Amino acid sequence: MVAGTTLVRKFRKSIITNQNQDLPEQRKIKLALLAVNPLGNLFQHYSNWRNLLCAVAWISRFLRYLKAKKNLDVPKYLTVSELKSAEITVLKHVQKEVFAREMLELKKGNDVGRKSKLKGLSPYLEDGLILVGGRLGYAQIPERQKHPIVLPNGHRVSKLIFESKHRELLHCGPQSLLADIRRVYWPIKGRITARSVISKCVRCARAKPQFVQPLMGQLPRQRVNVSPPFAVTGVDFAGPLIVRSGVRRIVGTKAWISLFVCFSTRAIHLEVVENLSSGAFVAALRRFMARRGRC
Repeated sequence: MVAGTTLVRKFRKSIITNQNQDLPEQRKIKLALLAVNPLGNLFQHYSNWRNLLCAVAWISRFLRYLKAKKNLDVPKYLTVSELKSAEITVLKHVQKEVFAREMLELKKGNDVGRKSKLKGLSPYLEDGLILVGGRLGYAQIPERQKHPIVLPNGHRVSKLIFESKHRELLHCGPQSLLADIRRVYWPIKGRITARSVISKCVRCARAKPQFVQPLMGQLPRQRVNVSPPFAVTGVDFAGPLIVRSGVRRIVGTKAWISLFVCFSTRAIHLEVVENLSSGAFVAALRRFMARRGRC
């Protein structure tokens, strides 16, 4: 009986000592990655193309200053080369964002896919930019006009470029705006973008004239009363047209059409006239009267 109690006491002590031991905890490590697009957020903060380029140029200068081992002697204002470099940086970012698949195929030396929006432009890659190909290699025009930079449709940067050019050209129409932009860029669906930008321009909407329709006079008596066909007739001429005549040697000559219009029924009688002389008209009038009678 005594041996049993001692055995139980020893077992209890061993349990108590084992409970105080610290076991290492194995925790699962969870890793979350977040892709940040700093330039994409910057595009939404600016409503002017020039201000956006200046912001990117200042950021690029600051990064160059941090990487430089010596103090750089930089000017107080932005230079033209810095603004051009900022423009190239923005355009590269936009094309990588929109045309990522096309850019990957062009880097491999392949053509773009059949369903790509750039299929009919013969695009190629130069200095990280997608340019339009074409057949103007020997044209005596600026190089950027031969091979413009591709702009995506509906992008924020494309809209800023169109708005900036629209103000620069003193609020011109869509045709002039698109023609000037195509000297440097090739926007996808550029005509639609130009019309959209101009339709949303507040200054153009205020300056757009509203045409007032004048009050029309009474219709002539011959137009509203019932009368036989060609009782009252109006005459007009159309042309010139090229008429081919001859048997062996076919020669093209000019000819005109004399239109006799009935006032009451709007019926039309046509006669061919060889010239605009009074004799030719009298001959056409006689043919008309022989067919329709005297007016």
